[in-house]
Amino acid sequence: MLQVRVKPGVEDKIRGFFPWVYKPEIIGYSRKPKKGELAVVRDYAGKFLGYGYINPSANISIRILSFEKEEPITEDLIRKRIKKALDYRRSLHIDSNA
Repeated sequence: MLQVRVKPGVEDKIRGFFPWVYKPEIIGYSRKPKKGELAVVRDYAGKFLGYGYINPSANISIRILSFEKEEPITEDLIRKRIKKALDYRRSLHIDSNA
């Protein structure tokens, strides 16, 4: 999986569960990234921060999907999260198709 390192100081906001990594905050990649691929986000020293998907040409280059090392991104995880979100929206009893 692609490895992405971020600049010093960025890890604080990610550890605070901020889910975005901006393009200027990235130090480098383990290889050339492809749009939409999953990546491991690491701090400048190489410590794990999260899993996310990347669009290297966007200002918000990485959107973090999990901050847990033991929770890699799988199809099952995405299905569970969508179901949880749908159940929550239904519990609001709002007339909406969103």
